[in-house]
Amino acid sequence: MSVNQSRAVALTVAAICFGFLAGCKSEAPAAAPSPPPEVTVSQPSQREVTDFLEFTGRTESPQFVEVRARVSGQLVKINFEDGQEVKQDVPLFEIDPRPFDASLGQAKAALDRAIAVLEQATAQVARYEGLRKSNAVSQQDLEISIADKGVALAQKAAAEQQIVKAELDIEFAKITAPIAGRVSRANITVGNQIAPSAEPGGVLTTIVSLDPMYVYFNVDEQAFLRYKEVLRKSGAFLKMSHVKEMKLPVKVALAGESGFPHTGVLDFLDNQVNSSTGTIRARAALVNKDRAFVPGLFTRVRLPIGGAHSELLILDRAIATDQQLRYVLVVNEKDEVERRDVTLGSVFDGERVIKTGLKPTDWVIVNGIQRARPGAKVKPQKQTAPKVK
Repeated sequence: MSVNQSRAVALTVAAICFGFLAGCKSEAPAAAPSPPPEVTVSQPSQREVTDFLEFTGRTESPQFVEVRARVSGQLVKINFEDGQEVKQDVPLFEIDPRPFDASLGQAKAALDRAIAVLEQATAQVARYEGLRKSNAVSQQDLEISIADKGVALAQKAAAEQQIVKAELDIEFAKITAPIAGRVSRANITVGNQIAPSAEPGGVLTTIVSLDPMYVYFNVDEQAFLRYKEVLRKSGAFLKMSHVKEMKLPVKVALAGESGFPHTGVLDFLDNQVNSSTGTIRARAALVNKDRAFVPGLFTRVRLPIGGAHSELLILDRAIATDQQLRYVLVVNEKDEVERRDVTLGSVFDGERVIKTGLKPTDWVIVNGIQRARPGAKVKPQKQTAPKVK
């Protein structure tokens, strides 16, 4: 056998062996079906809730005062720290009192002089009245003495008023806080000459009161009519002379706060709807002992309407959106997912009111919604009580 023939035989044998081995290779086993995804399910809670209207507002101080000088003089003392909370009538600024003390001394001296003149004029009248009886003086001299006494009386009254003015100037030299509250910064420093002025530059500082605190908000016309109708049906609206007499609660939250932790009372409703904005101005008063509020803060306001009533609620995160529709996924007795279109109500502490579409016995998927599909099986983990986060 030639070399070429031997090589051909070897190749043929190798090909046969390779084909045999390939034919003997076993097929890969089929992949095992994946287990149903786990989801957390919970039944709707049923509790008493009260419907509400929600608005945005701003805090505002009931009292705001611009502190100004009432007399002229040199500022010699400032008795507060910028931003300090002060009590009513405490001295804030002090003007040099010495010129006013001197004026008071002059006024008292003028009063003493006026009293002396009056005493002399009184004695003169008494003497002339006695002499007139014996015709020792003329009627004209008596009348002149009486007139002099009247002038002396007027001078005494004027001197007394000058003393009052001088004493007021001394009092006004100490510029006190007209209200209790938080003072702003001092707009002037010691050593400057100050004077009474109605101009903006005449403001020495400002004070805002802190307790209570107002929250102003605008109620749209439709909400106002709805709220008024609820009050009308209660019969209280027609009997009141002022809205604060009804002591209607108002819930308030600051930016970043969850829920509505602060409670106030509706104490003002304007007397007309603004035709330009279609809203009516309202105000709530809140106790501010812990100083949680300062003027100018953004707030969310919730105005309860009607009485409490029973509703079904589920965690708000369990609700999904399909264009304009809202729906939830529930798990039936076969552990299969079903879709339920629902009608929503208000949110209370992270739970949403479900008006229609659910029954109290339904098990709603609250965790793992992204792993569930209508018609597919799941492995439900039942949660007996919704946990609000």
